[in-house]
Amino acid sequence: MAEKPLSVLMISANFYPHLGGAERQAMTLAASLRNRGLNVFVVTRQKKDLKKTETLHGIVIKRLWCFGPGIFNTASFMISLSAHLVFNARSYDIVHVHLASSPALVASFFGKIFRKPVFVKLGASGDFGELKMSAQTVLGRVKILFLKMLRPSFIALTLDQELEARKFLDGIPLHKIPNGVNLRKFRPSSTAKKILRLKWGLPEGLVFLYTGRFAPQKHLPFFMDAWADVAKKAKIPVSLALFGEGFEESAIRKTAEQAGVLENVYFYPPQNDLAVVYPAADVFVLPSLAEGLSNSLLEAMACGLAVLASKVGGNTEAVTDGVDGFLFSPDNADEIQAQTLKFISHPELADEMGRAAHKKVEDFYSIDKIAERYETIYRLSLTS
Repeated sequence: MAEKPLSVLMISANFYPHLGGAERQAMTLAASLRNRGLNVFVVTRQKKDLKKTETLHGIVIKRLWCFGPGIFNTASFMISLSAHLVFNARSYDIVHVHLASSPALVASFFGKIFRKPVFVKLGASGDFGELKMSAQTVLGRVKILFLKMLRPSFIALTLDQELEARKFLDGIPLHKIPNGVNLRKFRPSSTAKKILRLKWGLPEGLVFLYTGRFAPQKHLPFFMDAWADVAKKAKIPVSLALFGEGFEESAIRKTAEQAGVLENVYFYPPQNDLAVVYPAADVFVLPSLAEGLSNSLLEAMACGLAVLASKVGGNTEAVTDGVDGFLFSPDNADEIQAQTLKFISHPELADEMGRAAHKKVEDFYSIDKIAERYETIYRLSLTS
């Protein structure tokens, strides 16, 4: 007898068309779970000019009422979410919350009342980790206390997150499951490289690529200053493409200009479809001070890009130094320059490491394999 299709209610404070890392991963996972036969529904905050209900790739997205800025928006969304969980309690078997923020408290509370398994997926780690940052404020410590009382299951993406969760949520059920990549969408293509470089106006030679927010956590001005010293002395054409936005853009531009490499640095707005961005480059750059497990990193690796990244969070688990990329300490300019120089001195390394990076993602980070693991823990939670 076939197993009954599970109904999973996913909760995310932000969702499509907002496509940050957590939101992109939520969409990718939801689509893969649906392909496995699960019923997946998403609830998120109402945004101006967006439909209250929308179906995307077979996934029903409901945007719940909320109003005002800051705390008013959070409070009103929690009220709407509470009502939704109560009046629709028979329509879902599992609750899956993206990030350990206020909605996780609401979901955990009503999960306890209605005896529904609740899973809370963590985001960043280290100094920017949700639990570590929460522990620094009174309200945050209260949130952690209630989570310990309500006992949802937590999902850690990396070893750093797992250790952090065990420290602040001692005894709470915990699973370590990384992010996943849709390998049908993100894949290597040597033909696409020439076409996409023409599309984006990128030159021939060795192209380094960053995609994401221009935020302090990403440490881009510091990286730019160190990278520039090596790039401007290179005997081959070297460039850096930056796809994103944020208030640090002016600082990045100023650093590039002062270093004399502005003509080798290309700025682009963020793109919803990064599958037409990654294959244009050779080396993916991620110089962050802290990371969970970057979707962009895994997607770039899936597309056959070598990696130049900081030794933080999930970077150290996804990238094997010297095999599929090179790692550096985020505050060590000498290390950044030394690792950059390896790619410039031996450009063939980008192709070799890119092939290894794709194989790594294929073996360990395929979204199909990750979705299977989620379905397994969902079903086990209903029998325990």
